[in-house]
Amino acid sequence: LKEIKDPRLKLVKLDVTNDDSISQACNEVEKIVGERGLTVLVNNAGILVRYTSDQKPNRSHINEVLDTNATSIVVLHRLVEQNFVIRRETTVIPLLAFPKAVFLPLLRRAAAQVKSDEYSVDRAAILNISSTAGSNTESNFSSAELGVLSYRMSKAAVCSLTKTMAIDLESDHILITCFCPGWIKTDLGGPSALLSIEQAIPDFVASLPKLNKQHHGGFFTRHLETIPY
Repeated sequence: LKEIKDPRLKLVKLDVTNDDSISQACNEVEKIVGERGLTVLVNNAGILVRYTSDQKPNRSHINEVLDTNATSIVVLHRLVEQNFVIRRETTVIPLLAFPKAVFLPLLRRAAAQVKSDEYSVDRAAILNISSTAGSNTESNFSSAELGVLSYRMSKAAVCSLTKTMAIDLESDHILITCFCPGWIKTDLGGPSALLSIEQAIPDFVASLPKLNKQHHGGFFTRHLETIPY
């Protein structure tokens, strides 16, 4: 990224598992986008640590993968700020949390500037990066084959979250879509992956302007081919 000489590119430090880092990143992004708001948020951060169903149970490992790959998406657009309690007879019971909105107001700010029913990346969109490993229909291999038990769980959660967000944010006309870009040679994908970054990213980027209402809440390949949940 440092080699890209384009004044439009702004690098913002962000640790998706750290709430303070998320808040600081949001403040930086708001300074950059201003009253125009944020048009596209791509949730791409993820980890894959080999783990299978026949291994000794490791709660902390599973939670780490779920936290990074799935929970962070929820927190990125709504950050938990303080505890909420209810009274049941005379007992005070910790129950929920008041969400302090983070990136969502910036997306709503952008969406509100378009006076129509349009759904597009030009208006406002959240793009969640998942995997066919998260598809209950397409994922027909055992966790022992690739060691992806917790990874598969996390990506299934991303798919479910995408559908839920699409319903929750429909009145804001913020496009919510889930993508599997393919098996790519990255630190996560490894050297045996089928695609280079140079092969996969142009296809993904070319699909973005084609997104519309029919893609809201759906799951797609980088070529916009439908993936069943």
